[in-house]
Amino acid sequence: LTTINKVREFVFELFDDEVILNVAEKELFMIISSICSNREFIGAFRPTDVDVLIDLFESRLNVEKSRDDNISNSVILVAAKALDQLIRTTKVIGISMHDHVSECLAWATQRCRSYLADDEETTQAVTTTLLTAATNLMQSEPDQAIGPLQIGGSVMLAFARRLYTLKDPTVKNVAIEYILAHLFVCQVAGKFQGL
Repeated sequence: LTTINKVREFVFELFDDEVILNVAEKELFMIISSICSNREFIGAFRPTDVDVLIDLFESRLNVEKSRDDNISNSVILVAAKALDQLIRTTKVIGISMHDHVSECLAWATQRCRSYLADDEETTQAVTTTLLTAATNLMQSEPDQAIGPLQIGGSVMLAFARRLYTLKDPTVKNVAIEYILAHLFVCQVAGKFQGL
């Protein structure tokens, strides 16, 4: 993963063209997504490797940082999909992501809030993908999700309610899965969080 970081830094130093940077970064996150979907690779990760990936994701999924860097939505979407792959794979093989629950749920909350405020830079696809990642994380780390849900649970729930009103059955399923995960965390906490 340090090699991926070095490649990323090299690309940023080599090219000064925004279009080329976005294409290169999109391809880089596609490679990261492939790595994150491979159980053998993730199983061999050290905790510091996951930290490096989370730092990469933060640079693109944190609303303020991605706006400052003028990153295209296609790069943000691929980064969100890679994060979702990482969370799904760690969930399946039993690696805990408890150290990163707060920041991952904060990114989902930021995107949901931005989308609900009709910010044209935040797309439904990015926000839905992050909500899916948040759902998977909440299912695998319900104890760690209690605090972040107290802060941003109502925003994510409002976004899920909006998704549920759409006609697309896949999007409706994302909303239902989120609501179930939200209620699961509430059950673990012993009270309703973010409702």
